[in-house]
Amino acid sequence: MSLLRRLSGRVSASTLLALTATSLALAQTPVTVFNDTFAGGSTVNSNPTSPANPSLGTAAYQVISGQAFASGTPQIVAPASGQPGALRLGLNSTGAASFSEAQAIFSRYAVKLANLNDYIEAQVTFTAETALLEDGNNGVFFGLFNSSSVAPSSAIALEDPVISQPLPGGRDNSTATLAGYAAVWRGYVSRIWGNTGGTAQYRVYTRTPQTGGFNQEVLATTGTAIVSSPASTFTPLLAGSQYTAVIRFTKTNTDAAPRITVTTAMYPGATATGTPLGNGILTVQANTGSQHMGLVYDAFSFGFRTATNASGGLRVMAINSIDIKTTGRTVIVPVITTQPQSQTVIVGDPATLSVVASGGGDTAGTLSYQWKKNGMDITGATGSSYAIPATIFGDAGNYTVTVTNSIGSTTSSTAILAVNPPAPPSITSDPANQTAVSGGPATFSVTAVGSGLTYQWQKSSDNGASFSNIAGATTATYTITRTQTSSIGQYRVVVTNSTAAVTSAAATLSLTYNFSGIAPSGYAASATGGGSAAAVTVTTAADFKTQAESTADAVITVQGTLTLPAKVSVKSNKTIQGIDGEATLIGNLELASGVSNVVIRGLNITNPAGNGITITGASKVYINHVSFYNCSDTLLAITGGADNVTVSWSEFYYTALAAGNKAVLVGATGETKPLSVTFDHNWWSDNIATHMPETTYGRVHMYNNLFRTEAGTPMGNTTGTLVHANAQLFSERNQYTAITAPLTKEAAAIGLVRAIGDSYTAATGTAVYAGTDFITFAPPYSYQLIPTTSVAADISASAGNTAGASTTTPAPVGTASVTSTATTVPLGGSFTLSAVTTGLNVAPATPVPPYQWRLNGTPLGTPTADPTFTINGATGSNTGNFTVAVLLATGETIVSTPITIAASSGSSTVPSSSSEAAGGGGAPSLWFLGALTFLAGLRRFFRR
Repeated sequence: MSLLRRLSGRVSASTLLALTATSLALAQTPVTVFNDTFAGGSTVNSNPTSPANPSLGTAAYQVISGQAFASGTPQIVAPASGQPGALRLGLNSTGAASFSEAQAIFSRYAVKLANLNDYIEAQVTFTAETALLEDGNNGVFFGLFNSSSVAPSSAIALEDPVISQPLPGGRDNSTATLAGYAAVWRGYVSRIWGNTGGTAQYRVYTRTPQTGGFNQEVLATTGTAIVSSPASTFTPLLAGSQYTAVIRFTKTNTDAAPRITVTTAMYPGATATGTPLGNGILTVQANTGSQHMGLVYDAFSFGFRTATNASGGLRVMAINSIDIKTTGRTVIVPVITTQPQSQTVIVGDPATLSVVASGGGDTAGTLSYQWKKNGMDITGATGSSYAIPATIFGDAGNYTVTVTNSIGSTTSSTAILAVNPPAPPSITSDPANQTAVSGGPATFSVTAVGSGLTYQWQKSSDNGASFSNIAGATTATYTITRTQTSSIGQYRVVVTNSTAAVTSAAATLSLTYNFSGIAPSGYAASATGGGSAAAVTVTTAADFKTQAESTADAVITVQGTLTLPAKVSVKSNKTIQGIDGEATLIGNLELASGVSNVVIRGLNITNPAGNGITITGASKVYINHVSFYNCSDTLLAITGGADNVTVSWSEFYYTALAAGNKAVLVGATGETKPLSVTFDHNWWSDNIATHMPETTYGRVHMYNNLFRTEAGTPMGNTTGTLVHANAQLFSERNQYTAITAPLTKEAAAIGLVRAIGDSYTAATGTAVYAGTDFITFAPPYSYQLIPTTSVAADISASAGNTAGASTTTPAPVGTASVTSTATTVPLGGSFTLSAVTTGLNVAPATPVPPYQWRLNGTPLGTPTADPTFTINGATGSNTGNFTVAVLLATGETIVSTPITIAASSGSSTVPSSSSEAAGGGGAPSLWFLGALTFLAGLRRFFRR
């Protein structure tokens, strides 16, 4: 029958009444988990670990279940005037003895003594209605228990009416029997105030699971289990008097044994104060081994036993209040708040089953999970979710999950997973025809519906007669990043799932060729090539040879890969260009003495039997966006007095490293005149051994070149840029990465090197030459420098043949020149230089002034915001090539054309301006390098 009534709300924690002022002083503040005065009803704090936030609402608090041995039914008596309410218990006569007993589950959650000094305490106030409680080994007995330590043989689950889940150790009033109910409880029982042979005794027993009742306990064997009192001091309980019994369990040791201190006493009156009856307080140390739970409690019992049979209707005890407090935390078998849901998926699609469970106040993270399919454990499925990334038909079935914590387990409801075959794919939008500019992108797309779809794009080069799979083209969209002539054709896609395959309509890709204009720079700035001659497209080596060796002006467009005869002797006034990034010449192009005005651009050039291009004595040759690779001799040779040659935005590489892999030769032993050559924005890439470049008798201007493998790993070379006899090298803002001997000068040679702003990273081998020589030439043109820090990104992205003649080259944003009040100045005279800029967005005067003047490569004074520079009292040291480097707001630098000033006795003053006269460069001052660092970031924002 129900002993206690359900009541909403929670009870605030209060200070536990001490058994004595000295022996049971509080160590912690407890919370009330159960209290009943049998007047206003019972109160149950469902979650003492967090009393302000119980795990369940009021409607889910449990009616506390009780059971009494009684032929006279226990009654709850409302309080009379000035009297407490009471649970009145009568006697149950069994022949040899009489019993009166109340049992109950006291908490919706079990209480666990998890930490050292945690305790749980039960305090019962009762009224003795007779004086029969004094015979044999009996007397008042009470205890605290764990009601689920052994699985019961009969149904004893207390049903939760809200979530319909059993609670551990509860009971169902309609089916449970007393024997089945009590047999599984274990814990500790205090028997006090018995009388055997005139001696009053206190005893503490351990209660183990038995066959029924509370008569199956054994005497605790650790500590003082029996405290005797002489009969002369024995005072029987007085009928009509109130008494208070207290029992406390404290976790006093973290070792295996002992673990629990049991402290018990009984006091006269309605509170646990004053002097306890008999011999006072009984304390026993109890083990928590296999026979003793000792750490988890959720049930209590209180009653008495006599050795004399008595009438079952006699009332002998009235329980006035029960109060249970704890400093421990609460635990419960897991409660599933969200069940896994049934679902239907298409085979190949993912499926995820999930459960949400609460541990009832147990330590976070202590829940464990085991998913089952058709009742069998799923290996590795031990999380709150079970995911199947791609379902197969065999995944269909019934799924449950068992959630476990330190108290017990709860199994979810069944979720049914159905796996259906997919519908066949259906294409709702076919790929569309495309027209792209050669070198640009083209994208085909398809839209299809269905499950588990895969895609395979195909291409036809024979007008749809046959199609071949395109490797890696396996998504709904296929993009050709850089179209070439070979990209022309028809494209379709096959869409497949496990049910069927469907093929799209074919889409045609057409190309247009948007050949960029020719804008030569550097020493070859005046080259025009074939000029306005009608372009001719050649697809055979014979046609190419005929056109290239003709004396007529010609613009020759190469389509495909042409294997040339041993040598093709290119004549003057020719433009040789590729139609796209695949246009390739295999063989040697020779530009001999007397040949002039040749443009070679947008081509791949290789020669397994010699040089790629040989320029011997020719002049005004512009090479742009050419990829040189795998030549058995030298990729590019410039010798025999060749002059006014520019090589820009090209790439040099080999596909395998060998000692003879030479990149570029400029000049040779026996040269009789300087060779004027510009190298700008080139990429000296993989597996080059030497000649980057190697020069004899050259007048080489080299700026914004990248020397680095594609992966940035060591080149494996032996020498990099090498200067021999009679050569002069003007090197600006080049970047060398992982290069051996990146920039050197032959020790015994008469050669000069001026280096400004070059960068060397992970250099090895011979130390980098300082590059502080006084060079005697100046590039006769204005040019634009990007910051050294931008070289790697810009050059690696754009150098070489990317789209044939459609490849574009960034144009300078403007030019700079210098004027002077005089070009010949008498000693002691004066002259003023002025910077003249065209189309330039000059950097502001702060943080660094934008104008840096230099003479023969040496900075003059400090930078200035004034675009003029005056020298008074000229001396012979003021003779030379003057230039100005102009810093732009976008981070680039424009270097002016030079102007030559001569200071000597007898000179006359003649105003002049810079022109294509010889001149010099110079090294940047510290301000200039700082400015580059500051403006490098700005450049990335403004350019392009």
